[in-house]
Amino acid sequence: MTKASWTPGPWSYHIADNAPVPHIAIEDEATNRLADVYYGAKGRQASATAEANARVMVAAPDLVEALWSLLRWSQAVLPLLNEIEGPSFKAARAALAKAEGRAP
Repeated sequence: MTKASWTPGPWSYHIADNAPVPHIAIEDEATNRLADVYYGAKGRQASATAEANARVMVAAPDLVEALWSLLRWSQAVLPLLNEIEGPSFKAARAALAKAEGRAP
């Protein structure tokens, strides 16, 4: 695993419906703002989609660590994995490479 270049988790979010431009704020553990997911005044459906997007973003550090943990475990348990790696493992490695900036 490469050293994370992103802000370590845990992350959280809160809805800022009363802000001048309604949005969802994503923050780190020290409440530093990491990102905003804007949905403006487009109604509850846009808000629900923005909240779903925020949940995925907030889970990102945990998902990356879980994938790395799974891959490390599988290589320890299945030594032939490097030779018979299936599509699920290839997809996990590709997702990690993308998250770490090693792939488009």
